Amino acid sequence: MVAAAIVEAVRLGEVHRLGLENSTDPVPMSVFWLVPQYFIIGAAEIMVNIGTLEMFYSEVSHEAWLHLAVGVDLVQPIGVLCIPEVSCSPRALITRTAAGGLK
Repeated sequence: MVAAAIVEAVRLGEVHRLGLENSTDPVPMSVFWLVPQYFIIGAAEIMVNIGTLEMFYSEVSHEAWLHLAVGVDLVQPIGVLCIPEVSCSPRALITRTAAGGLK
């Protein structure tokens, strides 16, 4: 959150400096400003996955651990695939309703 706040503060500074407050023009910033945020998220996911594996090793029998590890590896990609659908569905529903396409 701190990294996102810093990037947003820099972006708003550029908007004010260039006078783009009421404009639809893009702010001339590099996409590389997002790298720290992605690095932090990636590091957090690594820590969570390592912690999950450590818990499996210490708390679960060998046979059950194999089934749980496979289950976690199968369920995680499903969540990644569902998140865009869930976040986009309300927008599409509202757009269709506003246009009179959904009754």
